[in-house]
Parts: sequence; C-alpha cells; structure tokens
Amino acid sequence: MELWILINPMLRTFLYFSCFTSVGAILFLYHFKDLQSADGLCYLKTLTKKSSIVGIVISLGSFFSIAGSLGGDFLSALDISMLRLTLETKLGLATVIGLVGFCLIATASKFSDRFEGIIEFLGSLILLSSFLFVGHSTGKGPIVSLMLIIHIIGVAFWLGSLLPFKWLCSFSNADKLYSIAEKFGFLALRYIGLLLIAGISYACFLFADLQQLFNTTYGNIFVAKLFSVCLILSLGAINKFRIVPMLISNPEQGRIRLGNSIRLEILIASGILILSSFLTTSFALPSFG
Repeated sequence: MELWILINPMLRTFLYFSCFTSVGAILFLYHFKDLQSADGLCYLKTLTKKSSIVGIVISLGSFFSIAGSLGGDFLSALDISMLRLTLETKLGLATVIGLVGFCLIATASKFSDRFEGIIEFLGSLILLSSFLFVGHSTGKGPIVSLMLIIHIIGVAFWLGSLLPFKWLCSFSNADKLYSIAEKFGFLALRYIGLLLIAGISYACFLFADLQQLFNTTYGNIFVAKLFSVCLILSLGAINKFRIVPMLISNPEQGRIRLGNSIRLEILIASGILILSSFLTTSFALPSFG
C-alpha cells in the first residue's frame, strides 16, 4: 500500500504537467498565432502533441495504479477484476475521460486545418472536464464545479505559457518577444483575475473554519500552495512592470532576465503542482464537524 501512496501523487503531478502544458499551448497558439514566427508555430504544435502523448502514457499508468491501490499490492495493477472495478470508480472514470481528451489533442494534427482547431478545443474541454470527477469538488453542486473549471482554465493559461515563453526568450528577437509579452500581460489580467476569484471562492467551500488551514495537514499543505501561488504571481507582476519594458530599453538584458524569471516560475509552478497532487490523492478534506 505504501508503494501507491508514493506512486499516485507522482503520476498525478505528471498528469497535471501534461494537461496544463497541452491545453496551455493550445491557448497560447490561439491568442498569439498572429505574432508567431514559422518556428514558433512549429514549436507550439510540437509541444502540444508531445505533452498530450505524455498525458496518454500517464493516464494509462494512472489507471493501472488505481487498480493497484484498490487491490493493495503491485500485482493488483494487472488483475482483470481490479481493472474492471477501477472503471466503476469516479477516479477511474475521470482517468478514462482525461485519456480521451489527450487522444483527441494528440491526433488533431491528422485532420485538415479546418477541423484541427475544433478537435483540439473538444479534446481540451473533455480533458478539463475530467477534473470534475475527482478531488473535493464532487458532490458540491454546479456552482462549485463551474468555479473549478474557471480556475483550471486560468491555471492552464498561466502555467501553460511558461514553456512557450522560455522558448521565445531563447530564440525570438526582443521586438517580437515584447509584443507577445505585452499582449500576454493584458490577457493575464483577465485570466488571472478569474483564476483568483474562482480559486478563493472554491477554497471557501472547502474549509468551514479558517482554523483548519493551520491545525490540519491538509490545511498546512493548502497554505504552502497559496504561498507558492502568491510568489509566482509576484514574479509575474515583476515581469510585467519591470522586465518586459526592459525589452525596449535594453533588449538583450531584458531577454536574459525574462528567461531567468520564467525558469524560476517553472520551478515554483512544479512545486505548486506537486502540492496539488498530494492534496487530491493523499489527504482527506478536513471535516466540517
């Protein structure tokens, strides 16, 4: 059993990475397609496909790990009866739904240009909807589910932009990078605003008493996650108001500093996703009683 306590959060973390990278790359391409070079477009399409393929592999691994958790030993992951039982659980269903979403995104490029975007949008919608079947939002009504969807769309836009920006800082000229970063800052005010409103409202539904944030393990991890979110948002603000303008006044230095800041954001984002995976797989929500 101890084996799955370690494996399940790890798989969940990689699942988050794959989901937000693939959906985030699609959103990035949608918003900034007219500002991308041919190499940039190629990079985004490749990133979308590769991350969704990784998502397929992780989803399959997660499905077997659920069976293993149910059976309590490693061989249970390959037991047909345990695999059938997995299909009857909400977590198993969510994994299958997510797998369908990843498959649609991974194969979208096989369709004509006219249908590729539609398939990617449908795959993203299915993939994000899988979050409604797991975690602590289940059974709390449509309003909580809507807040969760809004929240994860904002997360996908924010975290999914980090790798594209890291690539841009390495390969793009400062003028193009500035144009994309400036537009990103404008859009981020809307996406991140909705992310924060939905996230705070969602947290209010999770905790009946603020003391639970400090006297429970779940609450402590949640506070660590909030601190990390505040840290990454602070870096985003520094990027917008100090580093991005430097792309005009001192292009080379601005490009280097933005790249370093993005790398630090990726590191913090990794920590946020790890904490989130433990919250959804290893710890129970504090009781209201």
